Amino acid sequence: MGEAKRRNQQGRQVVEAVRRRVAAGEFGPRSDAYVLVLDRSPAARELLGLLAAGSVLANLAPLADAEPLRLWEASALFRYALLCGGGGTAERRSLLAVDLSRLIGEALPKALARVRADTGRSAGVLLAIDEADRAAVERALADLKA
Repeated sequence: MGEAKRRNQQGRQVVEAVRRRVAAGEFGPRSDAYVLVLDRSPAARELLGLLAAGSVLANLAPLADAEPLRLWEASALFRYALLCGGGGTAERRSLLAVDLSRLIGEALPKALARVRADTGRSAGVLLAIDEADRAAVERALADLKA
């Protein structure tokens, strides 16, 4: 029971952090300069539900119903899903990664470049991932922005 409460608390913290960042304008006036990185953690599930409902990052709703995210949810093959702001089809704005090395080496750089090309701005990155992977992804983000 203690573990479930801890996961639920982490999910609420992630959601509140997203709301604060959106309210502060970090993702631009239309909230379209973002990359959302999800894994299968409870925090990611809660955040995906909030975003799919359209209460923040409103242009995410089409991505929640697109084929790549449905594939990610149905298949254990892909560990990560990346959802990108900007323009284009939902399929173009969704990326999947099998493991951490593919996330860092391929999917994340591609997603950041895609958002910059579509919006003309650097993407704000939302990490809704396990704490065990967070440090590695944050280091990779720092390297990509340097």
